[in-house]
Parts: sequence; C-alpha cells; structure tokens
Amino acid sequence: MLTKSQIKARALQLPMPPVEITETVFAERWPTDPVALQLLKPRHCNRLQDIQARLDHEWLQRKLYSTELDLRWAVAHIWGNRLFDYYECRLGVAVMLDPQNSTGIVNSALDRWNWDYSAIRVFHVRAWNEDDAAYVLSMVRRATTLKQRRVSRGW
Repeated sequence: MLTKSQIKARALQLPMPPVEITETVFAERWPTDPVALQLLKPRHCNRLQDIQARLDHEWLQRKLYSTELDLRWAVAHIWGNRLFDYYECRLGVAVMLDPQNSTGIVNSALDRWNWDYSAIRVFHVRAWNEDDAAYVLSMVRRATTLKQRRVSRGW
C-alpha cells in the first residue's frame, strides 16, 4: 500500500521507489466476516496495482494532496464490503475515480446506502475531468467531520 509520503512524492512528481503489495496490508483492516475478507483480498490487491499503474489516478492524487487542508487519504480503503479509491477518515469522505464516459448510475445506490448507514459522503470524479475535480475539492473543503455528522443524526 502506498504510504502518505509516497503518495505526496508521486503527486509532486518526485522519484518514488516501487511499492511491494503483500497480504500484510489486511492486518489493519476490520473484516465484516472471514468469507467477505477472503473475497475482498484479491480485489484490494488488484485495486492497489491499478491505482499505482494508471496516470489518471496520479492526476487525481495530485489534486487531492494539493489542497491547503492537511488530509490523510487512504488509498484503496476497505469499508465493510465496499472498496473506495481514496478515503479520508476524519472527514468520512470517499473519492472514487470513474472512467471518462461514466454516468455514475451504477454506484448511486451504493453511495446512498453508505450515506444512510454510516454518514459517509462518496464523490465521483470522471478521469481527467477538471470540473468534477474542482467540484469534489470544494465539497471536501466544506465537509463537516464524520463525527459531527453522526452526532447531528443522533448516533
């Protein structure tokens, strides 16, 4: 898994050593149950490799880390049975990178469930779309913390 310093180095276009992806990245994650975890492991490894290999993810990482906020984005974060491309724990905000021609209809039900069940905001950015990125960054800047949203809901 990419560390915060490695992601920042990549966003700033500094040389970065290759990251070895192993099964140990799952020791820190909470599984919903053993079967679900076994199903998520290969998807998680594939997502990490995909994020490291694609230039559009590099573009989005530069955007996320160029904000004036001190945010700690987790890459390929597992939340229950969902795998987010980027997740900020304190704010409870997830950012997913979609293909350029995506309409976002498929994930809208999942996003709504995450909002209703856990107050997590999920935003989608189409690849290389500056308008989407600007909108998401403005929403992240204005977002309340996850704890504040949960308290306001009476949880």
